[in-house]
Amino acid sequence: SRCISRNPWTAFKKWRFNKKQLKINRQLDKLIVASFYMKTCLIQNGFSPDRVKVIPYYTEPVNFDHVNFKNFVLFVGRIHVTKGLQHLLMALKACPDELKLIVIGEGDYKSEIGKLISQNNLDHRIEFLGWLSQQRLHEFYLNCLALVVPSLWPEPFGIVGIEAMSYRKPVIA
Repeated sequence: SRCISRNPWTAFKKWRFNKKQLKINRQLDKLIVASFYMKTCLIQNGFSPDRVKVIPYYTEPVNFDHVNFKNFVLFVGRIHVTKGLQHLLMALKACPDELKLIVIGEGDYKSEIGKLISQNNLDHRIEFLGWLSQQRLHEFYLNCLALVVPSLWPEPFGIVGIEAMSYRKPVIA
């Protein structure tokens, strides 16, 4: 998965650096993480449970008069292979043509996603908006049918899920 260099010397240096970082981190008084999942991962890697504190992410309550449901689902995040956007595209292909996908975010996997969109004739159903301000994002949370989080790896705690729920929108993850 290209998580480490094939060059032995470079791989060794990265491993040594990571080992040193773990040693330094284990000497900290407290580590604050956003989820119990992250706490469990740290404990499995040798951290003392009493030194890891969980303070979950939160979002401010959103005030609005009514909830809209327009005919699109929303993906908000980095466009990377581990975020699973390619699987969302295949699922979209199986949905009625009226359903659209709006992608908010950027990333190094965007060109591959573009090829996949073209190969599957989904160009007319997907709109890429790049990164948006929180104020512009508000409009999309307010109007979407649902937020989709098709992540392929165990997310530590994606804040977009609770943001969408604060708009009373379902989250498909």
